[in-house]
Amino acid sequence: RWLVVLFRFWGLCRMCMSDWYSSTTQGFDLAISYKKPFLEGYFTGLLGFNHSSTNILNFDSQLLNQRAIINIENMVPNNKGTASVRFENNDYTFHSRLRYFGSWAFTESDSAPQANKVDSGSETMLDVSLDINVNDAFLFTIGAKNIFDNKPDRFYPLDDCCGRVYAGAAPYASDGGFFYLKIVYYN
Repeated sequence: RWLVVLFRFWGLCRMCMSDWYSSTTQGFDLAISYKKPFLEGYFTGLLGFNHSSTNILNFDSQLLNQRAIINIENMVPNNKGTASVRFENNDYTFHSRLRYFGSWAFTESDSAPQANKVDSGSETMLDVSLDINVNDAFLFTIGAKNIFDNKPDRFYPLDDCCGRVYAGAAPYASDGGFFYLKIVYYN
């Protein structure tokens, strides 16, 4: 069995878009991986967490407006995490993954970006799958991504364009749960 732990602090100061703005992005990553023999197979556990934040330090107001600043600083969640477990042997593989996205914000308004900013709450999603080796020729998989059908908070643009109800900039898919069956034939 083995255990791997990674912890990393990082920071970045950059100039972007030909001096349109300067910003800092800083944070840390934590990753832990564990694997051991278990019930005639292997158990693997993975944990990952990221915290980061971006701040605009100064900008050219002729080229960058308040809407862009709100989106650059807030569209990516400050906290993201994942936890995964996997068991595999010769007959089957079970995999489960829990994904966490912290709160984030977005605006599409140039005239009143702060007043029309949508603050979207955090979201947790669960994915599961089971692979069954039927024989040497067939693999059968049943699974679900985002099993609880979570979606971003609803976003209603001022002009209600195109019937869209979710922000196009969500850090995760807005199409909800995805359930599937898969059969693989090995020739």
